Amino acid sequence: MPRSHIAPGGYIEHSEPIPELIADDDSIAPGDIMHRCSDLAIEASQKFGKNIMIAPLIKNMIEEAGFVNVVEKQYKWPIGEWPFDRKLKDIGRWNMQHWLEGLDAWTLRLLTQHCGVSRNHGRIRSRG
Repeated sequence: MPRSHIAPGGYIEHSEPIPELIADDDSIAPGDIMHRCSDLAIEASQKFGKNIMIAPLIKNMIEEAGFVNVVEKQYKWPIGEWPFDRKLKDIGRWNMQHWLEGLDAWTLRLLTQHCGVSRNHGRIRSRG
């Protein structure tokens, strides 16, 4: 993999979100609709041939590409204004808006074309 655009000693920065929803306090129970939504999105992306669950793999992928001294940092990225911490609360507000405006665009094509989900009369139903 040519890296002529990166000088020796240079670096790259990469951000990769985890597409599953996790609650610190287990308030999203296993089997909850939010878990099912995440599972369907991951399943659809795999059927499409573009796995969106690469965050746990990305450090190794970057090292396999020949980069050295790879540092991985993980951050909480809340959805909504539930955190007590003011900075996380602000991040959560922005991220909630991001989700509200983008969820259809991220999921509808994958779900309808790769997971047998159809949209009928305002309700989404599984065809399988």
